[in-house]
Amino acid sequence: LLLSSGKPLVTHNGLLDLLHLQDKFLGPIPSTFAEFRETTQTWGPVFDTKLLATELLGISRSGDTKLEALSPLLQHPVNEGNTQYHDAGHDAKITGRLFAHLLAQFYENLLLNATNGFYANKLYIFEAAAPYW
Repeated sequence: LLLSSGKPLVTHNGLLDLLHLQDKFLGPIPSTFAEFRETTQTWGPVFDTKLLATELLGISRSGDTKLEALSPLLQHPVNEGNTQYHDAGHDAKITGRLFAHLLAQFYENLLLNATNGFYANKLYIFEAAAPYW
């Protein structure tokens, strides 16, 4: 239902998330990356907030782009002194809030470039942004 809705799928460092979606809900993970790309082409726009933070905020690839490091950018930082990070529900909430923050701050840049694929459908993978379809 989510994938057919046309709504963006938002992840943070999302390759494993996409692989889990494929494996748990859609079928076996394809044996090659090219096949995986082909399978995910119909999923709609996917945004990776780790990649967006790196590109839009100018954080170097060696910089800290973990959710806990990016949370202070939010108007109401979350979990100061709390250790809920890496809990799926909590991380999903922070990822959504971070995406909304980046969308508000970089609206034109993000959406205009999303239509030509500059930010959409790319993942932060091992120090490189790689289009996955």
